[in-house]
Amino acid sequence: MTTPSKATSRGRSPRSLLRLLPALALAVVLSLSSCADTAAPETAPPTGPLGHNDADVQFAQSMIPHQQRAVEMSDMILAKEGVGPDVAELAGEIKETQGSEMDTLTTWLDARDQPAQATPDAETAEGEGLLSTAEVAALEAAQGTDASRIYLESMTVHHDAAIDKYQRQVGGGQNEEVLTLAHGVYEDRFPRIERMNALLAGL
Repeated sequence: MTTPSKATSRGRSPRSLLRLLPALALAVVLSLSSCADTAAPETAPPTGPLGHNDADVQFAQSMIPHQQRAVEMSDMILAKEGVGPDVAELAGEIKETQGSEMDTLTTWLDARDQPAQATPDAETAEGEGLLSTAEVAALEAAQGTDASRIYLESMTVHHDAAIDKYQRQVGGGQNEEVLTLAHGVYEDRFPRIERMNALLAGL
């Protein structure tokens, strides 16, 4: 009676299995490569500091007339006699800060071939924290304490509107440069509102 060999009683011999290993390894590599090719997710292009959307453009364009009006109001109050030194100092700061912001946003828009809408009309002024034509005339005609009061009250509303613009930009904008500027607007305007309220209380 013939005794069965190990290869027939227990399957393939170890030497046969070793010969199959390279082929099995190649099959595994090809299988994994195929899975990687089909499973790789598509990624959106990076936004980066140069990417922007409509919200960024709208923020920049809406802020420019806003800042321009603040500079004009500050020039008016600085040209008057009888205005207290605290109010005059405040107006100088507002003129410098918002003038610089306006230049930055104008440059940003120009670099993207977007118009800088820097001249507000009567309709734009309403609801944006800008003085109406009548309010501008009242500030221009006032002197001393009356002028200071009109300026502070109007500029407080103006600053509140800028904070609203900041909140809209943070909620919808994507450009890093504009978002950084918007955050700077908030940090500048919020404490100044408290300062102006204190000045009003002291008139």
